[in-house]
Amino acid sequence: MKGHAVLHGLERAVISLVPVTTAVLVTVPLIYVFVASFTSGPPGDPTAHFTLSKWQEVYTGAPFLEALWNSLELGLTVAVFSTLLGFILAWIAIRTDTPGRKYFDVAMLFPLYLSPLILALAWVALGSSKVGYVNILWRQMFDTSGPLMNIYSYGGIVFVLVLHFVPHAYLIIGSNLASLPRSLEEASQTCRASSWQTLRYITVPMLLPAILASLIQVGVFSAEQFSVPFYLGISQGFETVPSQVYLAMARYPTDYNVAAATGTMLLWFTVTGVIVYRYMISRSNQYATLSGKGDGAYVKKLGWAKYLAAGLMLVYLLAAVVLPLLALLWGSLQSYVSPVFTLETFSLKHWEKLLTDDTVFGAIKNSLLLGTVGATATLLFCLLISYVSLRTRALGRTVADYLSTIPMSMPGIVLALGFLWFYVRSPLPLYGTLFGLGLAYAIRFMGHGVRMTSTGLLQVHTELLEAARMNRAGPLRTIKDILLPLLRPHLVSAWMILFVLFILELNITILLYRSSSRTMSVYIWSQLDTLSQSAAYPVSLLQCLIVAVVLFVVARFKMSIRVRAAQ
Repeated sequence: MKGHAVLHGLERAVISLVPVTTAVLVTVPLIYVFVASFTSGPPGDPTAHFTLSKWQEVYTGAPFLEALWNSLELGLTVAVFSTLLGFILAWIAIRTDTPGRKYFDVAMLFPLYLSPLILALAWVALGSSKVGYVNILWRQMFDTSGPLMNIYSYGGIVFVLVLHFVPHAYLIIGSNLASLPRSLEEASQTCRASSWQTLRYITVPMLLPAILASLIQVGVFSAEQFSVPFYLGISQGFETVPSQVYLAMARYPTDYNVAAATGTMLLWFTVTGVIVYRYMISRSNQYATLSGKGDGAYVKKLGWAKYLAAGLMLVYLLAAVVLPLLALLWGSLQSYVSPVFTLETFSLKHWEKLLTDDTVFGAIKNSLLLGTVGATATLLFCLLISYVSLRTRALGRTVADYLSTIPMSMPGIVLALGFLWFYVRSPLPLYGTLFGLGLAYAIRFMGHGVRMTSTGLLQVHTELLEAARMNRAGPLRTIKDILLPLLRPHLVSAWMILFVLFILELNITILLYRSSSRTMSVYIWSQLDTLSQSAAYPVSLLQCLIVAVVLFVVARFKMSIRVRAAQ
């Protein structure tokens, strides 16, 4: 009995520490960003003192203000086009009789598993003005000397980011569109309203919160994008706030303080977006329907136009998935970038390097380790946060749930700056280590895990937990013996998302890695930074293959869980 009491006491102590631990993990990086921005020297400099000069330099300097404007303009442009295209595709897939729409709903997940950097790399091979495959074909077909597109431009940056972020808008808007009651649209048709009038006065107003959520989420994610605007725009003089942060860290002498002050510029944009979104959510009751759920989708028959709609869906998937993968494969089998594939250009040297270079092997090993171990550890902590928030009376339980979502809305490169200062000043060996990267990843993405585990936990009846408590099972044993088996499908889905996020992450890694902790994304970036574009193709394909294999295995595992549950 005494041993059980000690164990239960220890478990209660662990549960009580969860809100405190969450608060420390989330707030420390932010605090260090602001401390650095008001400091005159690098971390650990004994002569450093408080100063406002860095803020004055950043918030009044023309290059920084121009970079801020570029980031905001890019975020707004990508958000508008992604949300518009996402809305159109969601309406086609859910509200029309377009052939193949059920398969398209599944296929829309595929673009999420190609990182923006890989998508940009592929479209460089396709859309560069001189040797891009698309431009070569365009010149041959129409006998013209001018290119169809130039990916190294502002338009090219927007194009790549829209391709990547359309699924975000599609998922947000589509889930809400599918739950709208068909009675409202049928009533509109009964009153002889046209399809356009029904869409304008019924469907769109009901979807306004979802549309706004898409605009804000995509806008924030686009504005904080580092790799695509830097890779495609820096040679054209297009700089964003993340580019300025990176350049301040990459140039010699390194100016940590200017980088930190620059990083704060994006925080105001993020905070404003979150405040606006929460305000709209607080007024969302005016968009509510009388029924608790949708009563079936209203399907619009498009007639011959359904083939045009199917064509639009196909064109998007070709541009976002099929053509990029083919371009990467084509480029990986050539000794140098060339639109002509001959025996002279054919080469396996890039694949040989992938199999023999210790640097590549180390990057693959690090990514897999972070993706498996890191995602698993993060998921367990997320489950602990959800349990404490929803099923205990621990002090600060609701604060832990709220704080866990904050890093999702923070620019990744700003978060990385805070971790950099913390790691350098910490007595623990964190900077440049896999553990340090994993910790930063976990904090950055734990909001995704908490949301999914909380959704599953709410479906577990409290009577099961009360029965465990009556049988003197402590919180940790309750989680292990009851919640883990019941939440297995939710946990598998959450682990899959965390694994993909960990594998594809670059914004945080670019400031926190060393040669020993280089990941696949960093290796791809380093090849592009040294103008070794062709060498990045095989690693990019391998990264996509790893994600695809893991997703396939996880999907089969989830299917087996459902089968066993049905039996």
